[in-house]
Amino acid sequence: GYRAGGMKKPEWISCTETSTTLRTHAESDDTILEYKEYPEEWTAARTMDISTGASTVIVEGLNPGSTYNFRLAHNDDHGPELIVDTQGSFFYLSV
Repeated sequence: GYRAGGMKKPEWISCTETSTTLRTHAESDDTILEYKEYPEEWTAARTMDISTGASTVIVEGLNPGSTYNFRLAHNDDHGPELIVDTQGSFFYLSV
């Protein structure tokens, strides 16, 4: 069953300019992934449904060169935060 305070921090796998791939481990069915762009408040956070157990999640639609906070949430309980910086915009010149 679910135990309070048992949520694990999401693990960073990779990111691009506009997306990040995370590994999550949800203890219960109605655990969600919450995320926000720094320095927004958590009240402005977006949410994403995730699978119970270990799963890989791709979060898209992020802004390039920005900092995001990710955490798992279950009812009013929240797990530890992961901070991710998306890649900046690059452009390449072919010579």
